[in-house]
Amino acid sequence: MLLPILQQELEQRLSEFRGDVGAVAAGAAVVDLTGVVALATEGVTQIGSDTPVAETDAWHIGSCTKMFTALTMATLIEDGRLDWGTTLANVFTDVGSVDSSWRRVTIEDLLQCRAGIRANIPISEMGAAHRCEDQLSDQRTTLAQSVLAAPSHNPGRFVYSNVGYILAGAAIDRLANTPHSSLSAMHVLRSFEEVPPWRTKWLRRPTSVSPSVGRCHPIRRGRFPFLRGSSGLRCSRHQG
Repeated sequence: MLLPILQQELEQRLSEFRGDVGAVAAGAAVVDLTGVVALATEGVTQIGSDTPVAETDAWHIGSCTKMFTALTMATLIEDGRLDWGTTLANVFTDVGSVDSSWRRVTIEDLLQCRAGIRANIPISEMGAAHRCEDQLSDQRTTLAQSVLAAPSHNPGRFVYSNVGYILAGAAIDRLANTPHSSLSAMHVLRSFEEVPPWRTKWLRRPTSVSPSVGRCHPIRRGRFPFLRGSSGLRCSRHQG
């Protein structure tokens, strides 16, 4: 049940926020144990449009995808296909030369961003991946080959790593012999009974907005699907 006073305050604050940062659109919700108690959206679906965003529109939820990847890995551990102490060297036996340092780096380290992996992929490589027509699993393999051929850098130290979660997706490809995104949809997304599986999906079409440094920009079709282990899901404010 929405609370009128809280709803009014949320709408006011959202309007102020959008004005301050110049966002095309913004949305926010207040949620407690009983569910959504206030929900507001403001703005338009894309630059130059007069179509207002709606509460049911799908929004890119970015790195929230990481917890789905981690949960998918946990289901494989429950199935006995590996354990938290399995090393990356033991998982990636098919990628050619693997530096000896990866024999001490575990799946748990990887998911905790303590594997000694750089934070991000260079923009030039992201552009190349966007244009690449290879299967996503093959692209993840190529990245794994590049990362694992070099020594781990300061393993044990926390470094928030998108690259690490793409590597986690590549590990899932191998452990399950199934593409990471398909396995996540089967084992994780559909476990949330209140979320229809056809509404929560991998980002394949333009959505309303994508936050970037305080501003919002339209998402181009198929933008960076290579990042699915790290980001790429979308949901409505009701689902979120």
